[in-house]
Amino acid sequence: MELEIFTLCDFAQDANGKLTIVGTFDQVSTPEAKPVINSCYLAIRLRVDAHENGQHQLSLSLKDPAGNNVLQNIEGNFEVNHPDGFNTIGVNLIINLNQLKFERTGIHKFILSVDNNKLGSFPLTVRQINAPNQVPFNTSMA
Repeated sequence: MELEIFTLCDFAQDANGKLTIVGTFDQVSTPEAKPVINSCYLAIRLRVDAHENGQHQLSLSLKDPAGNNVLQNIEGNFEVNHPDGFNTIGVNLIINLNQLKFERTGIHKFILSVDNNKLGSFPLTVRQINAPNQVPFNTSMA
């Protein structure tokens, strides 16, 4: 199993195996001391070989710069069933995060594991801005 896509974005959907990703980002800049992203999505695409059919357990965590959990670990199961004649398939997973609150600024890290194996991670920089010429990231997204 390989990780093809793992990103934070404004919106994601799966339509018959086609993954749509809108507005991917890796920074949150805001005048707020403790920013909140009202709604965002994690878009994940896995490449799964035929011998990996069956149930799998996903685990997702978000760590702050000190290594503390920002949110409770997200865990869930998904099943892979290859159609006949396919050696490999893409599996799209989408996680909607609401009211994502950050208690501190700095580099945070999303970490994705499947079946207790770390598949990937990416940083999310959270920073407070003060200068009037800096444009804040819109943390009040619908």
